[in-house]
Amino acid sequence: MSKSRMRWAAGLTLAAGLVASPAQAAKPMTAHVKSGGTYDAIVADYGTCNKAFVDPTSRPPNVPLPQTSVAAQAGASLAVGMMQGYAKEKARQAYVDDCMGALGYSKIDLTPAETTGLKQAKGDVGKKAWFDAFLAQDFSVRIAQVQALTPPLPPSEPQPYGVGGVRLDPASLKAATGLAQADGVNNIVLTATAAHLRTATLKTPMDLKLGMGRLVAPAGAVFHLIDYGPGATPVAPRGAAWCGPISLKSMLMKRVGATCFVNVPGGYEMSPSGNLSTWLAGPEGVVRGSLGSIDGAIDLAPSDTDLIGPMTVALRVVGGSETTIALQATAARDGEAVIIWWGLAPINDAGRAVFPLWGHRLTVTRTGESYASVLTADGDGHGLLELPDQGMTLRRP
Repeated sequence: MSKSRMRWAAGLTLAAGLVASPAQAAKPMTAHVKSGGTYDAIVADYGTCNKAFVDPTSRPPNVPLPQTSVAAQAGASLAVGMMQGYAKEKARQAYVDDCMGALGYSKIDLTPAETTGLKQAKGDVGKKAWFDAFLAQDFSVRIAQVQALTPPLPPSEPQPYGVGGVRLDPASLKAATGLAQADGVNNIVLTATAAHLRTATLKTPMDLKLGMGRLVAPAGAVFHLIDYGPGATPVAPRGAAWCGPISLKSMLMKRVGATCFVNVPGGYEMSPSGNLSTWLAGPEGVVRGSLGSIDGAIDLAPSDTDLIGPMTVALRVVGGSETTIALQATAARDGEAVIIWWGLAPINDAGRAVFPLWGHRLTVTRTGESYASVLTADGDGHGLLELPDQGMTLRRP
């Protein structure tokens, strides 16, 4: 290893949290480790994460965007506001933690003996020797102890008639009578009643630190699952997240709304849902990296029943082109509505577009500026989330 690379690697001790600053002297030193990890691999991965903070396009698959990049891309005013409270170096270190976690590392506390040994290591050669000996250990028990501090959120499995956070009642599906128009008023082609995909209660009060703010929710708060499937990127595995009525408090603002969380190595990442309705989050709730990782536990008890209550769902014509028809799905409850999906289906030679609805099919025929819909019970098991051209954002096609 060259001297320049050894000096770069030695910098890992500070930026990866292996040397505490005076203001943090009471906190234990920490290190990123994983089973089978080597010194050279850590140096390379650490370099990758630092580069990704400066140049997000260079990040490996499954590594979240830096917070600043997500804020710029999504126009997330909340993320921008929170970033104003960060020093650049603190933001960089926070992102490196996120990135290393996405690459399979866990952040563990050093023992007093390890801390002493690191402090006594002299020069590049001494620090590399210390790292080689340190990384030769079996970290499985210590990694398991860290992971136990942040229990994983309940898993999600595909459900027929599931779209985002709702599960349609197949018996309630009803095609609209008459003709619809893509005019934003008389544009409904199908209606249904729906329950939440899955709900759960928070076992213990939540009061977690997020940068210079806090995430607060009482015990018993009801969370709901949203799942947009593995095709929704960049998201957590299966595109699933758990969302709850969270109060986000900071020096700059206070926000109460459906805030969503996904599992990541060693903890969770969060994203505001983009709406203030606490009963249902939209697809933006599964976008990773919006506000980065949080420390603490989110312990949920899943329920076999819908703890929030039913909704009505409508599929609406919102436009398209000469070759496609675009639909948008909204869920409504107590006078509020949330956009949960939009997608395109190709028009065949007969002027018809077919939208798969699991055990059903919705055929929409366009004649001029009017649309007629027919519902048939001859589906092939595929659903809206399996259309090749469908959207995971709130933008209209």
